[in-house]
Amino acid sequence: MNRRQRTRILVEDEGDLLISLCHYVENKVPVRIHRQSSNGCVMAKALDAVQRVPFFLGEILISECTVAIDNVLGFGAVLGDDTEKAYRLAVVDAAWNKGTLPTEYWVTRLKEAEAELVRRHREEFAAVSQTRVRFETGSEYDKPR
Repeated sequence: MNRRQRTRILVEDEGDLLISLCHYVENKVPVRIHRQSSNGCVMAKALDAVQRVPFFLGEILISECTVAIDNVLGFGAVLGDDTEKAYRLAVVDAAWNKGTLPTEYWVTRLKEAEAELVRRHREEFAAVSQTRVRFETGSEYDKPR
């Protein structure tokens, strides 16, 4: 399981998987805060659909944190004001980078959480699809009768 996939699962999970993983790591090894959890802003970049040139939409608030486990760094960042979640993500990232965490039990829990996310996303997509509106274009009215 790669870092991007693991982080997406932990951020979107509605259960307590991230909290459980963080507590597991904190009880197993000493965690040192390298850079305290704090809020910051990043620029949101988009692509203009007509001219195909990039532009900046504006700023997005994020929370970020960096921790270390035996000089192995871990980084956590989330959208919005959630410094505790950023800290927990950093702890799990550091533990994974160090090799402290990847046990079969935790990989199984992450895969179960991922399956639940996929199921939830499918339900949301199906619900949104039912509200889809079909628009007629003006070109149909320009045709001679």
